[in-house]
Amino acid sequence: MSLGLAHLCATAFGEADDLVANRHGLAGLITDDTSALVLRMVVFALFPLMMAVRFVRSRGLVLDRKTLRLPFYAHCYPASVFALGLSLGTNLARLPDWRLRMGGLVVVLAALAYYAIVETRWFAVQGKVALWRAFGSVLRALAEGFALLLLAGVMLAG
Repeated sequence: MSLGLAHLCATAFGEADDLVANRHGLAGLITDDTSALVLRMVVFALFPLMMAVRFVRSRGLVLDRKTLRLPFYAHCYPASVFALGLSLGTNLARLPDWRLRMGGLVVVLAALAYYAIVETRWFAVQGKVALWRAFGSVLRALAEGFALLLLAGVMLAG
């Protein structure tokens, strides 16, 4: 639901229209609002996937569908709030009024802080590790997720 709301906000700000109008690279596959929403779901699923992979590896378990399933679902809940904040904040940051751009930056930073705090506490409790070690795992998973997000952006821009 939060990704649907984020997509509605992006559509209201014209972002989805820009993506649908772009015919370069992989953006040529995005032909309507439905495919743009599916893309948003896939892109934001990268973050819970990276968190789940990091957790499974930290436990020394075999990385497969069975071991990833529960951690992935657990990470989807906080990722939904993060995705909504990141989408809304970046859309605000694209507007011409400097106050809205600054507000967008604050929203993005708040969403990132929320996500890092929630994930760090989850890693610490579930992995039975110190907060600093859990925070390191979260930072690494976030870096991997943002790297994949950047790669997806480059591929879509063509």
